[in-house]
Amino acid sequence: MSWQWILSLVLAAGYALAFIAVLHALLRARQPQSALGWVAAILTLPLLGSMAYFIFGINRVDSRAAKLMSDTAERRMKALKASGLLSGGRVPPTLFAPDTCEIMRVGEGKPGSFRRLGCNHFTPLFNGDEAYPRMLEAIASARHEVFLCTYIFQGRVYGKAFADALLAAHRRGVDVRVLVDGMGTLPGFHKPWKRLQREGVPVHRFIPPHLLPPQMSVNLRNHRKVLVCDGEGFTGGMNIDDVHVMASRTREHVQDVHFLCEGPIVGELREAFLMDWAFVTGQDDTGRLYLPCGAGAMDGRVVMDGPGTPNDPVQDLLCGVISCARRRITVMTPYFLPPRELTSALVSAAARGVEVRVILPAVLDHAYVEWASDHTIPPL
Repeated sequence: MSWQWILSLVLAAGYALAFIAVLHALLRARQPQSALGWVAAILTLPLLGSMAYFIFGINRVDSRAAKLMSDTAERRMKALKASGLLSGGRVPPTLFAPDTCEIMRVGEGKPGSFRRLGCNHFTPLFNGDEAYPRMLEAIASARHEVFLCTYIFQGRVYGKAFADALLAAHRRGVDVRVLVDGMGTLPGFHKPWKRLQREGVPVHRFIPPHLLPPQMSVNLRNHRKVLVCDGEGFTGGMNIDDVHVMASRTREHVQDVHFLCEGPIVGELREAFLMDWAFVTGQDDTGRLYLPCGAGAMDGRVVMDGPGTPNDPVQDLLCGVISCARRRITVMTPYFLPPRELTSALVSAAARGVEVRVILPAVLDHAYVEWASDHTIPPL
């Protein structure tokens, strides 16, 4: 076979691959800008562009997580129907004031959104001074299971305290599982989770970076902070780190809020953890109904965002809630880098007479984030 034939076959294969890559990018890319960028690269360099797209452009993590979420949701719905908690496909609603009913309907049917459940109680816990002692107490009193998911797990004082409590629970026969983020807990000195690994506690990292095969998903992180101890759950904005304790002697302090969750909502937090656990380990314990007894008169719903959820469910939820507001909107966040849709929703709310307040830290821990935030404030 002459070299002309070989060249022709290579070109034909390259153009065929380019056609498939362009079609896939147009049909599957979540962002139009991303799709157009890949199409331009493929059309400019058909063979190299196609190979780059199939290696770097396809989010295989998202595809695997989407299948897991779909399978889990189906099993969970069957369990809920069998339990009698669903009537006509809906959880029996709690009575709400008329002006809040519209806001409550925003979350119905959202991807990544669990069913709204009543009979819950939520207690705010400010900073690690209030949250950590209560969390450590829950771990110490657990008799069946302790599931912990956190982005950062460190600290000479409280990192060690949590490691001690988790190890003690593991040794007395409690099902202890720890899930930490692969980037938030990069290997180094004074990592309490590494000690747990050495002692035989099941600890796994969420998409840790490595070179072979190449995996550097910097933005695809797990920022969830969830602790489930039997019938109690904790979630909010705090990692496990000494900086969250105002009474600690660290040079920098980070204020944040956690919530103690009691009631059926704890079962949904547990399910969210198990979905992440199944994604990382392949050990699928999801879909088994577990709803603790009622503990109050509050309604709650778990909304998951991240791998496997189409679009941006939390962003969609926030935009929907903002559009329903009639009197006041208060935003309090450490980092204010809202997408254009969220900025537009806030501007529209202010234009129709809603009082909009945005509360930001006086000093940020990352200068580049502060510089970026400065450019998002003028439109407001």
